[in-house]
Amino acid sequence: MRAVWLPLVEDERKRLPDNAAPVQGVPAIAEEGARGPSLMTSLGLVEGEVLTYLEEHGATLLRELIRKLGRSTAMVMMGVGALIREGLVEGSQQDVNVMVSLR
Repeated sequence: MRAVWLPLVEDERKRLPDNAAPVQGVPAIAEEGARGPSLMTSLGLVEGEVLTYLEEHGATLLRELIRKLGRSTAMVMMGVGALIREGLVEGSQQDVNVMVSLR
């Protein structure tokens, strides 16, 4: 089975510097004709930013994480979801808010 990594949407690609280099040790696999970093590389970077933020600030509302990281809502939510599945963070609902914290 062949892995296909989807490119970022145009809105997110604009945020990257022109001289953005791939992350060391992370393969940049994309379909022919796709430009910019892959979704999986970007998702891994967001996961790292979430972990770093939680280590520095402790438990945080998902809404605040999205605001502070300056990433799209979808990317932060996918990153947090992946971290929950990996068992690195946990999410708990408090009324209409979701609190994200390290495990």
